[in-house]
Amino acid sequence: MFQASKVYVLHFIIKNFTLEINGKFFDLNYYFSLILKIQILIQFKIISSRNTPILR
Repeated sequence: MFQASKVYVLHFIIKNFTLEINGKFFDLNYYFSLILKIQILIQFKIISSRNTPILR
């Protein structure tokens, strides 16, 4: 429940920030996909660094 409210607050802040900067609303799906891509990249980096400790 706390996590859900935290995510809601985060998206609310992003929404307001976007409105202030650009004067228009961007779809939150863009931010969802962006966060998802970042998480995948981080996970991939962790996995690859575990598999190849020499290149770390």
